[in-house]
Amino acid sequence: MSDIVEATDATVEEFFRTLEPTASRLDAAEAWIIAHGGHTIGVGSSKDPEFRTNHTFTPGMYIRELFLPAGSVNVSKIHRTEHPFVILTGLVSVYSENDGVQHLRGPYFGITRVGSRRLVVAHEPTVWLTFHATELTDVDAIEQMIIKKYENPLIPGITRGAEIGDGGAA
Repeated sequence: MSDIVEATDATVEEFFRTLEPTASRLDAAEAWIIAHGGHTIGVGSSKDPEFRTNHTFTPGMYIRELFLPAGSVNVSKIHRTEHPFVILTGLVSVYSENDGVQHLRGPYFGITRVGSRRLVVAHEPTVWLTFHATELTDVDAIEQMIIKKYENPLIPGITRGAEIGDGGAA
């Protein structure tokens, strides 16, 4: 059963008020997270052993399982494909430029739209699954297919989508 959590918590909006006002919210959030040694999805490896990714393959399907520790703040890559996702367990606040802030509790089912990029704040340990229709079994090749390359103007020298196999894309 899906459950969008009713919340008055303004944590995500408060976070955005602390960021670079001239940048896009997600670019500024990503730059802040990296500068403060926080977790990001797909940019570098997290040092927290609870932050991990499992990859599962079945005929015609790639499944990515992300484990987000409580208190982690994460920015996803930009998605090239529409695909389903499931928050299996946990509680997160999710910001996207299309949907604003949503508070989601697992189990929750949703669809990632083409061009989506998210800020995810995990309030509880969270398991997030994504499902991608493909016959490929090489994670690097799959990421080339499903992730758009993007350079955050606030983080010179890092092109998102180029650091394949390192984290995930929620």
